[in-house]
Amino acid sequence: MATSIKDKLMIKPVTLKYIDQYNELMRYVFQVTDRQLQESGYEKGELIRSKRPVL
Repeated sequence: MATSIKDKLMIKPVTLKYIDQYNELMRYVFQVTDRQLQESGYEKGELIRSKRPVL
């Protein structure tokens, strides 16, 4: 019997250990720069701190 892709996938919890990778992925996917964040009113590091409760 053939296994489906669902049988091979595993969901792992994302913890603060991965916050840097999370930030890099978000910036890549949405093409967000530090300058754009500052122009939007975010201070340096504020966006990462705001995502900590999510993780």
